[in-house]
Amino acid sequence: MKKYFSSIFSLALSIFISNSSLSQCDYLINMQDSFGDGWNGASIDVSVNGTIVNNLTIPTGSTGSGSISTYTNDIVEFYFNSGTWDSEITFQITDPAGNSLGSYGPNPTIGLFLSDTSSSTCAPPSCMHPSGFIASNISANSADISWTGTSNASSYSIEYGASGFSLGTGTSTIITSTNYTIAGLNPSSSYDVYLQADCGGGDTSSTAGPFTFATSIQGAGNITCTSGFPGAAFVDDLETQGLWTGDFGTGNGVWKVNSGGTTSGNTGPSGAHSGNNYFYFETSTGGGTTGTIVTPAIDLTSASNDAELSFWIHAFGATIGTLDVGIGTSNSGPFTNVFSQSGQLQTASGDPFQNVGINIASYIGQQIYVSFTYNRGASFTGDIAIDLVEVLSCFNCPGPSNLQVSNLTGFTGDVSWTPSGAATSWNIWYHPQGSTIGTPSVVSNSTVSLTGLSPVTTYEFYVQALCTGDSSIVVGPLFFTTPCAALTPPQLEDFSAGYPPNTCWDEASTGDPGTGPSTFGIGSWIQDGFANMGTTGAVKIYLYGTFQSDWILSPQYDLSSGGPYQVEFDFGVFGVNSSSPGTLGSDDRAELLISDDGGTTWLPLASWSGNYVTSPNGNHEIVSLSSYNGIVEFAFWATDGIVDDPEANDVMVDNFQVRTIPACPQPLALQVSNISSDSATASWSAGGTETLWNVQWGLSGFTIGSGFGDTTSVTNFTMSPLSPSTAYDVYVQAICGAGDSSTWTGPYTFNTPIQGPQGISCTTGNPGVVLSDDLDSQAGWSGDFTSTGLGWRMNSGTTTSSGTGPSGAHSGSNYFYFECTGGGNSTGTIVSPLVDLAFGANDAELSFWVHAYGATIGTLDVGIGTSPAGPFNTIFTNTGQLQNGNSDPYQNVGINLGTYMGQQVYLAFTYTKGSSFTGDIAIDLVEVSSCLSCASPSNITLNNLSSDTANISWTANNSDSLWLVYLSANNTPIGNITPFIANNDTIDIAVSPSTTYDVYVQSICNSGDSSILAGPLNFVTPCTFTTAPYFTNFDFGFPLCWTQGSADIFDWTLDANGTSSLNTGPSDDLTGGGNYMYIETSSPRTQGDFAILHSPNIDLSPLTVPELRFYTHMYGQTIDSLVVDITDDGGLTYNNVFNKHGDQGDVWNEELIILSNYSGIVSFRITGYVGSSFTGDMAIDNFEVREAPTCPQPLSLNAINLFADSVDLTWTAGLNETEWYVYLVPSSSNLSNTTPTLVYNDTATFAINPNTTYSFYVQGICGPADSSLLSGPFTFNSPCVAVTSLPYLEDMSTWPPNCWDLSGGTQTCIHYNNSAVEASFWSWPNGNNALMTSPIFDVSSLISPELIFDWSHTYNTSYPNDALEVLVSDDGGTTWNQIWYKAGADLESNDGATTGSAGTFISSGRINLSTYGNNIMVQFNFASGYGPDCFIDNVEILEAPANDIGVFLAEMPSASTGCTMDSSLAIVTINNYGTSNQVNFDVMYDLNGNVVTETVGDTLFGGSSLTYTFSDHIDFTNDGSYTLMFSTSLAGDSDTSNDMFGTMHYENKYTPASPTTIGDTVCGVSGIATLTGSASSGSTIDWFDDPNGNNLIHSGDTLVTPVINSTTSYWAAYQEMAPGYVGPSDYFFGGGGSVSTYNKGLVFDVFSSITIDSVTVYPSDTGNIDVQIIDVLGTSYYSNSISISGPIPANGAVTVPIGASLQPSFGYSILASSSTVNSGLYRNNNGAAYPYDYGSAMSITGASDNFAGYYYFFYNWSISSISCYSDLVETVAIVEPCASIEEKAELDFEIFPNPNQGEFTLKTRKTNSEISVEISDINGKLIYNETRSGLDNNLQISNIQRGVYFIKVSSNNDNVIKRFVVQ
Repeated sequence: MKKYFSSIFSLALSIFISNSSLSQCDYLINMQDSFGDGWNGASIDVSVNGTIVNNLTIPTGSTGSGSISTYTNDIVEFYFNSGTWDSEITFQITDPAGNSLGSYGPNPTIGLFLSDTSSSTCAPPSCMHPSGFIASNISANSADISWTGTSNASSYSIEYGASGFSLGTGTSTIITSTNYTIAGLNPSSSYDVYLQADCGGGDTSSTAGPFTFATSIQGAGNITCTSGFPGAAFVDDLETQGLWTGDFGTGNGVWKVNSGGTTSGNTGPSGAHSGNNYFYFETSTGGGTTGTIVTPAIDLTSASNDAELSFWIHAFGATIGTLDVGIGTSNSGPFTNVFSQSGQLQTASGDPFQNVGINIASYIGQQIYVSFTYNRGASFTGDIAIDLVEVLSCFNCPGPSNLQVSNLTGFTGDVSWTPSGAATSWNIWYHPQGSTIGTPSVVSNSTVSLTGLSPVTTYEFYVQALCTGDSSIVVGPLFFTTPCAALTPPQLEDFSAGYPPNTCWDEASTGDPGTGPSTFGIGSWIQDGFANMGTTGAVKIYLYGTFQSDWILSPQYDLSSGGPYQVEFDFGVFGVNSSSPGTLGSDDRAELLISDDGGTTWLPLASWSGNYVTSPNGNHEIVSLSSYNGIVEFAFWATDGIVDDPEANDVMVDNFQVRTIPACPQPLALQVSNISSDSATASWSAGGTETLWNVQWGLSGFTIGSGFGDTTSVTNFTMSPLSPSTAYDVYVQAICGAGDSSTWTGPYTFNTPIQGPQGISCTTGNPGVVLSDDLDSQAGWSGDFTSTGLGWRMNSGTTTSSGTGPSGAHSGSNYFYFECTGGGNSTGTIVSPLVDLAFGANDAELSFWVHAYGATIGTLDVGIGTSPAGPFNTIFTNTGQLQNGNSDPYQNVGINLGTYMGQQVYLAFTYTKGSSFTGDIAIDLVEVSSCLSCASPSNITLNNLSSDTANISWTANNSDSLWLVYLSANNTPIGNITPFIANNDTIDIAVSPSTTYDVYVQSICNSGDSSILAGPLNFVTPCTFTTAPYFTNFDFGFPLCWTQGSADIFDWTLDANGTSSLNTGPSDDLTGGGNYMYIETSSPRTQGDFAILHSPNIDLSPLTVPELRFYTHMYGQTIDSLVVDITDDGGLTYNNVFNKHGDQGDVWNEELIILSNYSGIVSFRITGYVGSSFTGDMAIDNFEVREAPTCPQPLSLNAINLFADSVDLTWTAGLNETEWYVYLVPSSSNLSNTTPTLVYNDTATFAINPNTTYSFYVQGICGPADSSLLSGPFTFNSPCVAVTSLPYLEDMSTWPPNCWDLSGGTQTCIHYNNSAVEASFWSWPNGNNALMTSPIFDVSSLISPELIFDWSHTYNTSYPNDALEVLVSDDGGTTWNQIWYKAGADLESNDGATTGSAGTFISSGRINLSTYGNNIMVQFNFASGYGPDCFIDNVEILEAPANDIGVFLAEMPSASTGCTMDSSLAIVTINNYGTSNQVNFDVMYDLNGNVVTETVGDTLFGGSSLTYTFSDHIDFTNDGSYTLMFSTSLAGDSDTSNDMFGTMHYENKYTPASPTTIGDTVCGVSGIATLTGSASSGSTIDWFDDPNGNNLIHSGDTLVTPVINSTTSYWAAYQEMAPGYVGPSDYFFGGGGSVSTYNKGLVFDVFSSITIDSVTVYPSDTGNIDVQIIDVLGTSYYSNSISISGPIPANGAVTVPIGASLQPSFGYSILASSSTVNSGLYRNNNGAAYPYDYGSAMSITGASDNFAGYYYFFYNWSISSISCYSDLVETVAIVEPCASIEEKAELDFEIFPNPNQGEFTLKTRKTNSEISVEISDINGKLIYNETRSGLDNNLQISNIQRGVYFIKVSSNNDNVIKRFVVQ
């Protein structure tokens, strides 16, 4: 860690000593960086006697050095400050005596790493300079300075001034003390101080300094003008770089112009202070560490009195560096420092900028430049920003201020400013950004209307005040951009600038032609190449599923003059990423629409659906606009409907043009049909009234004018003759009159059917083969062959990409194909060997086989020429796929070459790839036949082949009787070979073993004529046999006479140093550093593929008992099978001798096979099979055939029953031996020092030590002097014994930690900095984890054991799923219990951790283990979410402190959220986390801020717990929400963080007042009664026929009963909508800022019916906000555009009315779908704590994008939810005879107070009757019953418990029941 000075103000600056030091005085530091990019923020601080005197680093490059001068016995300390790439850093330190003090790094220890007493031979001077400078009590105008004095100094000289001043020019004073107050300073300014001691007698010290400090920041607004007026000399809102110079750039380590947030998290502002943009320094790694930018010239020559620099700064980030602001008179410097700021000023991105004001009056009368220099901190969290830079001064004619633009259109706009002083007129300039400023215009008003502007153009505006005899500075530029305006045709949009091509085009993602577009600014239309050729220049939408409804929206076009007009464009439906035309699904549709009312309504111009036919190159559509004028705009709308059709297509648009309808319109809808091998019909529609057309056609790609042509008067035309197997283009042109023709329509490209070979006609000679090449080798071919990237390749099996290419060759083993993956040229040509037609006659024909499968097959051209360099005439063209799958057969192509008779020619195959990788095309078996007067022989065949003889035969012709046979070894040219003469059509030729040959045969005819050469026939002679013993380790390349199989799918690979895939294959060969053979199972391999490897022939005759010995490596989750077969008949038959399947571990395994059943010459076939995935690489090494040992080695070594002190070693006998020597070798010893143990069983028990690595070997004893070779080693680790020495600390200084197990996860932790554990989340795939399991701890000696550890991790919002879990087991690891867990934003240590480096670590806190057994294990589970690395250190198991208790659990048996909450007992479990017994301590609960305390008198023993019940019930009877917390209070409690349990939440839901009801009387024996009721809120009355409200019989204010024959009671109650609030009340709980990224919001669940009445938003400005509420299916429940009008309240809060009623459901979303508010709405990017619940009515569960901690837009929701039922009111329907009716007094009563404490007044309206009073509790139990008079009654009920009660008052058959609460 760095060492800092005083707690008030710290300085770490160099002290420069005027006297030079000798080398014996100096420490030398040599520094290196292995990558060569400097130390990336790292540095070394060096202090001498407690004062930092130097900071050393390598700014850039690979090396650096530094020296520190010291005196004898100085205390020198070195501190390392970490950077971002400490692993690249090394350095060495040498003391003054020349002794090395150490070599450090990589990853040097952070903080103090070296302290040394100087061995300097330089004695200190007699008068030492002052040291230990401290600046404190710094204000805007003064600072206190102090220092450590010199013992013999009598006084001190102080000189100070603005930073950078020269000694002798500052302010000086002499004092005798060691402290001084410097007054009269300027705020926001940087100062230097120098000190010198005076020891008397002329003996003074060297000068120490400069010591630098800065006065506190003061805002602007402090100039005083004694003459003139305040005005601006310079104002720049930093919207563009403008005339600023310096270190601007686009990468890292430079200043940038930016809007919104910076590129790194947790640093920089969220947006500009003013305007849209600001300047900031980007501190991400990979760039410079320092950057300076300089303003344009600022003219203060006419200023007077005073001047001030003002700017706004934002410095948020953990590693903010230092910003220095300087002033100079040249833009290249030097600059005098006037302000310095180190470290952060803000604490969040959304915090406002801070204003800085600096007095620069000393520069009046000069032209100045201001520099901003930033020195980056240690890491990327150091982005600093500035905005709105101004220089203010006093002027006789000050410049205007507050430049504003308003009322902008595409062509006009108003600019205004605030006049200053006495100006009566102004010069103004405006012009497009970047153009010349020009001549000013003079205006007399401070508002001016600008005309002649162009739409979508950025302008600069400047203004200068004109005063009498004087003028101000030029103020500006003010930048503004004009909006879009209606375009005047002709206009073409070719989409070459992308999509949208400019701001005047838009898109939308919802709506249909009936409703119009909505949800603007987003959509599914994207940029691509038209017809999927290339990737730019057109726009498309991918239609594949359902419910897409997306729009392209054009600018407006003005059709009011000129015309009539038409709109035209290229359009097509193509397969996904394919150039082949597609067909739209059943309800898929695309439309072109037009609007002439500003987008309110849309009318169709053209529509395309499933019957639309797309030409191969797309269609050119033309639509007349003759019925439209005025302002219009266009839209393309596409939908895939509601039916999920199997069709998936790209709908594409290009070259959108509005232009005048030409006098001669071009033809439309060009199509070609009736295509045969020699003709095709072109058809079209007339574009106008024309009746005559030109037609031209030719080979695809021809230039108009060079093809075949004709004129026709009909709209269909037959093109003939055509050639088969050929691609053609056709164009059509309208002829409207003499000299009046249209533009050409086309090309329409079509292919004539591919035709196979037709055979040749020979009038002389006989048919013969001139060329036959099966393409099994590249021999003789030339051109664009490659092994990587795009180009032609020779191949067997499938190509490297899926969904394209053949599954194998047409014939033979190989074929040629063009690979469409990787880099390189997209077109490639290969040329055949010479094709000799010089001897041919009559006719000739080319035949080849083609395979063209893939969605993006391009174009294959076949050409012919007389030179291998060309030119080539195209004789065949094909575009697009021919096959539909890899396994579809090749198609044969035949092309007549009769016109080339008598020539020697070459064939060229040229392929131009399509738009993607699915375009691999293949050819095979290329043949040319002709009529030969002396025909070549055919069917050259290899019949028998040995290592020394080859028998060749061929098919003779009728006219030949003699043949010349040419045998070419290893590509020897034919001209250098003497042929063999054959008199028969077969010949035996002597050959050499293991040699490649080509055989050619030439006929000598009876006429004396000779044929062309036939061939080549290619073969490889076999090896001769090798005599056993035989051995190869593959270390010297592919072994001689080994061969790859020909009947397999792919080949074995020779390799070293590990295969290309993770978690499979070997990392080295058996012995280390050599080769092995393996199969690579990555793509394109698929399950079931296999590779064969053949050994040479091996003669077993010398061996008595032959044995095959080799090693296998079969490691990976998807290992399949390795099979070895043997043949002893030359390969005619094979027998299996070895078969192994599945993962065998990451080891080489020895395989031994006795071959006693075989003799003579044998060979082996080794076959490897591919499993289900890439983790199936298997390998072989050290292949050997040898004499089987007479005493074979023991097999299958293993260690079982492994304990800390013993192990059973076991093996399998190699033969039938019964004695063995066992060597058990601990890691501290070796085999040569170990005495074997003789054992007589193949399992033996051995004593071992715990926690030790052992290797054991076994040697079989078969008889006297007959022992086997040693088998082994088998290595194992003995387990640890339980740790009993406590307390325990594992500081991770050794690796792996002693007795810790690092296995069990998908990844493994690594050692960090030699001192901690690192889980490399950043390198691991998402979802991977690593485990670290401790040894067993015997904690029986501890009363209350605890776990504590340190951890470090930084949270990354882009990767929020990292987690660290701690578990404990007390059953040996069988079961685990979680005891600590942090994930997401909780896994943030805030200790300076970065992606790959730990911070200073924080503690886990105490984790009590006393509830577990005596033998426990701890396990750390590191779970990667692909975020930053996670670290732990210092794991401790220790005794808890003596005094520590806390509430562990609280239970409320009778408490639950609802309508009838009463009181409840409170029961808590209290844990004693400490070791001392506790008694008479306090336990308390806090209910809504009211605290109740009780004392526990029972003894709570150390490490145990007890249950305590509070004596009083907790009262919840009042309506409302309750927050309840429990805690303990213990004197001397060492840890109060675990005292509290909670917070618990309950709600007694709102209960409205009882309704008022009126009963009824039925006279007679039966009848119908009418009961009425009313609620105070106007709510509907619900009527029940039981007193508990269980059976609802009617809803309404009036209940008409059924016929009743006796007095009957009914009960009435009601519910109403109760108001409430949910969600954060404001945004002050976390960081954030305003954003304009919409379609975001909040997700919430509704559990009972609610109404969202309103929400609060914080807009940055006025405008409209579109708010919608939808469910998970996208169903809309609310959508409205809400206007925000000014002024915005001071607190920024605007209440937005909603009024949306919602029923219970999960997954609602409230979204801000769009907004016109400038800079958008405020949202929090951290601090949100979901869920936000409103009782049991609803819950806000998270942000719509699932970003942890984010809270979007909507605060303080006002909602209404259904209340509880009111108290039930009994209403009686009386049945009586009514013989003598007396009027009954109305019965009603009131209770007050209510609630009460059991004493209350009952006031009735009956004054002349007795009343009966009954009181029942909530369960119906009668607790009071008394008859009283009808006057006011005071009731006092003793011993009544708190709760809800019901009181029933009865009189003369009238009953009224009401509810009251006792507290």
